[in-house]
Amino acid sequence: MNQLRHFITEAHVPNDSISYRHKDGFCRSTAYEIEEECAHIELSLPRALGISKAYIDIYSESLDTQITTIDGEWCDIKGKNDIFSFALVPADLGIGLYFFRVRLQCGQTSLYSHKGEEVTAYNEDSSLCGMSQVTVCSFDTLEPRQMYGGVIYHIFVDRFMRGGSVSIPDYANLVDDEWKTIPEYPEYPGAPLKNNTLYGGTLWGIASKLDYLVSLGISAIYLSPIFLSVSNH
Repeated sequence: MNQLRHFITEAHVPNDSISYRHKDGFCRSTAYEIEEECAHIELSLPRALGISKAYIDIYSESLDTQITTIDGEWCDIKGKNDIFSFALVPADLGIGLYFFRVRLQCGQTSLYSHKGEEVTAYNEDSSLCGMSQVTVCSFDTLEPRQMYGGVIYHIFVDRFMRGGSVSIPDYANLVDDEWKTIPEYPEYPGAPLKNNTLYGGTLWGIASKLDYLVSLGISAIYLSPIFLSVSNH
């Protein structure tokens, strides 16, 4: 078994070994249209592993529910790798954000993908499994064509401008000093970094600066999403 574990550690492929095929061919987009019929995910997997079956297990956005498992179909050999194709039916999943993990059957052993900095390795520990994203969406939404050719100004609300009343949750710290006083890294590798420091920027603060924003020549404002969170994001 130790030899098997060592062999598995050595069997790895580049992290871009996942390909997404759409109706118009392969592209980097992980988003499939709800009505798209030719939707496939292809994996390049080391032939040396001796893969008998390949699966992708698809989970909900929260990762707490496995929605379905798709069997892979062997379709080609490229160099030292086997190519497996997984046929998606976006309409069966429904509109939303999903995550999938790669699961391989090699004899009596199940292997799971684990992404490192530059390569994907395969091991027997499912807790180390790396997840990849796939999205199902509707492209029928009309694009705001009046914004074409314009300039978008991105605002992280908390960091832009205070205005009106500033409500700070009990778990957060309001910062009155300059930006540089916020720690960018934890005290040591692996130490927690709460990211609970707030400057207290508000929508009223943005409204008070609209004349300034117009003077910059922008045509649209993009706000980072606003939602209840235990961190400043």
